Order: sequence, then structure tokens, then C-alpha cells
Amino acid sequence: MCAGPLRELADFGRQPLSQAFVRPDEVSTEFCYQLAVGICTDCTMVQLLHEIPTAAMVHEGYPYHSSNSTVMRRHFQDTALSWLDNELTDREDPFVIEIGCNDGVTLQTLRDKGVRHLAVEPSGIAGVRVHKAFFNAASAAEIHSADGPADIVYAANTICALPDIASVFAGLAVVLADDGLFVFEDPYLGEILARTSFDQIYDEHFFYFTVRSVQNMADRFGFELVDVERLPVHGGQIRYSVARRGRRVPTPAVAVLLLEEEGARLTSPVVFEDFVARVDRTRDSLMSLLRRLTEAGHTVVGYGATAKSA
Repeated sequence: MCAGPLRELADFGRQPLSQAFVRPDEVSTEFCYQLAVGICTDCTMVQLLHEIPTAAMVHEGYPYHSSNSTVMRRHFQDTALSWLDNELTDREDPFVIEIGCNDGVTLQTLRDKGVRHLAVEPSGIAGVRVHKAFFNAASAAEIHSADGPADIVYAANTICALPDIASVFAGLAVVLADDGLFVFEDPYLGEILARTSFDQIYDEHFFYFTVRSVQNMADRFGFELVDVERLPVHGGQIRYSVARRGRRVPTPAVAVLLLEEEGARLTSPVVFEDFVARVDRTRDSLMSLLRRLTEAGHTVVGYGATAKSA
């Protein structure tokens, strides 16, 4: 994110892509990568140390659909409705962009309320207006020319998956209204460490955000973190609201969470060493259980295929 030096925090070895459902004859050529995570000693951003080609993960056959989950469908519908009651209520002909809209459930809610909207989605989607591209300065310029500035640019479980974060902010600089908001929600590093949620560390999550690292990120690109909100979904997330620098007064919630992070020492190597030790104990306990069950003649069956379960 800032080209500062990276220090390795944990290495989980060679892993296959989480959403690659390979056929038996493809196993020998299956794509694998080194799953290692590190921290920038300058800006405190935690990230994977090896970048996976985006085209390998984002494609028209991408299997996850948000609407398949009742909880997530309601979450995104409520998010869109809250904008209508608050952020968009006094705006004339508001315009909302979503980066990586998946199956479009958030924008469908706005569409049904007559709000202008656009999905910037490389894998394509039906039911909402789509600009089939990655979000960057070039695509943002095309959108601005056709639709004007965006009052809200939204992303859910997407920004953490984009290694070229500079291109996202370059696009925001072009298309976000002067008083607009960039709102994104992603898994929170504080929850990952507190819950020993090692399954959150995988190919689709390149960045592992904290309030401090997002504040540094926004500042680097001429923006400002103005609000944060804890979310219970996906194992504990934070919704970050970013504005153009000086356009809004940050809420007290930002300072509160920054103090919490300082107390929890989220960027300390010792905290990560403890995390890795707990992961190792979980692994050893599970393997021991599986061996005992197998040796006793039992059959173990795995049900489900979430990306994180890889």
C-alpha cells in the first residue's frame, strides 16, 4: 500500500485457491500459492506477502452469491435502506456506485426505490446496471462522464481483496462527489486475532484492516477516515466511511476504536506469535481427534464448501 518494508507474521504453507473446484484429472496441475501474512512497519497495514492473480479468483463462474444467505441478504437490504433515510434523503437525484456487487442485492434494493445506481463488477451480473470492469481511474472517468459524481461509493468484502489499492483511490478521486462518502466493510483484524479466526486468512483476503491502517491508507491518498461501525456479520467486520479530506468531521467512534487498538497492541509481533500458537494448538487438537475417530473405525464426513473452509 505504501511501499514500506514488510515483516512476516505467519506462514501457513502452500495452499490451493479457495474457490477452485477442480476435477480429478486437474489435481496434478492445480494452482497453489504460499499463504504468508506480514505487516508494513511504516503504515501498519497487515497483508498477504504473495499476490494471487486477480483473474484466477474473479470470473463469471464465481460460485458465491450473497443472496443465498438470508442473514446477508437482510444485511445488505438494511444497509441500502439506511442510506435512503440518512445520507441520501436530502440529495436531488442521488447516485450510488457499488464496487464488486456480487449478485446485486444491495443495488436491487436501491433500484426498487428508484435510485440511480451502477455496479462496477468485472464478473458481470443481471438485474442491476453494470459497468463490466475493475474500478480504477479509467473506469471512473467513463462513469463520471455518463452519470456524473457519485454520492456514495460502496464495497462489501471487496476492498480487502484488491492488492492494487492505489487504483481504487485513483478512481475515487475522479468520481466521488465533493461531499460524498466511500463506504466499505471488511473483516476486522482485531476480531480475527481475538477469535483465533485463522480461516479469515486466505487468498481472497489480501488486506487485514485495522482502524489505524485504514486511517493511514485514506490519508496517503488525500482522503480522511470519518466514521467506523462494528458489524456482527462474517465473523466480525468494521464498516469504514471515508470522505475527501476536510469535508467532514470524524465521529467520536474513530478515536474510540483507535484507543482500543492501541490497548490491544494489534500491530505487535508478540500478539501475532500468540495467535499462531493458538492456531497450531487448534490444528493439533483437530488432527488428534480425526486420527482417534478413524482408528476407532468411525467415518468422518465434511459438509459444506465455504471458501474459508479450505
